[in-house]
Amino acid sequence: MALKSSEEDLDTGTECLHLVFSYVGVKALLIPGPEQLWKVTHKKDIYAALGCLKERIQQVCIVAAEESDVVKILCETLRSQVVHIKSAGDSPRETFNTVVLFHIQQLDHDIQLLAAMLDFHKQGLIIHIIKHTNADGVQNMSVYDLHQSGRNMLRQYEKFNKGVVIIHYLTPGEDIKLADLVVNLILSDPNIFSGQTMIL
Repeated sequence: MALKSSEEDLDTGTECLHLVFSYVGVKALLIPGPEQLWKVTHKKDIYAALGCLKERIQQVCIVAAEESDVVKILCETLRSQVVHIKSAGDSPRETFNTVVLFHIQQLDHDIQLLAAMLDFHKQGLIIHIIKHTNADGVQNMSVYDLHQSGRNMLRQYEKFNKGVVIIHYLTPGEDIKLADLVVNLILSDPNIFSGQTMIL
């Protein structure tokens, strides 16, 4: 095939079945497969492949006492990679590389229970989402104090091989934005945002 094909076909010919038929005369067949299979032709295809692979290897546990709209959106978006439990004490026997914990007004978690849920061999994040029913508690904290609390928690979780992000959720009705933020944090490199405190 390489002897008969033109330089242009070698550079821009992306339809392999057409090229095989045109230059060899063989009517090749396309074999159906799962949607996760695709052909890498351009550099951007490699980035798409990396994103899909990263999404497939995520094992996420969402710890939330109530099944809010945000939890539903996260479960739908992450599909098979997510387990939703009501409390860290209900943890299934499997481990996770990423854990998302929902809190009301303040952080309330048991580090020992959290540690039992974590897969220490895979990088991941621990994401704390603190839902504030009113902004009074956050308004009394300085930006420096909020930042320091995230940094202190990062040092506390270093032994778990996990990054940590704290999200103060102040604005009701922003469930889709919060879910999008969490999904993007999960799918990004855990070191990029680790130690950050965010306010939504």
